[in-house]
Amino acid sequence: MTKRSARERLLDIVQAIEKIERFLTDQNFEVFRTNALIHDAVVRTLRSCRKRAAMFHLRSKLNTSYLLARNRRLRKYSSARL
Repeated sequence: MTKRSARERLLDIVQAIEKIERFLTDQNFEVFRTNALIHDAVVRTLRSCRKRAAMFHLRSKLNTSYLLARNRRLRKYSSARL
């Protein structure tokens, strides 16, 4: 599996939102609530958006943790006497 860029993942989320809009065009809440096909399609698509968004959060957390650890190491080494 190839790594997808942040831009590609964002595009996936935008396309998923557009898909949901197409599912719900000319539908009211009652149709959404009672039509299992539409309901499941919307929920499944929202879950895929959530997973993609979580990847951003995880990557951001990992990058932040890495940067903090690196900065601590740099400060430790820069304060050491040679």
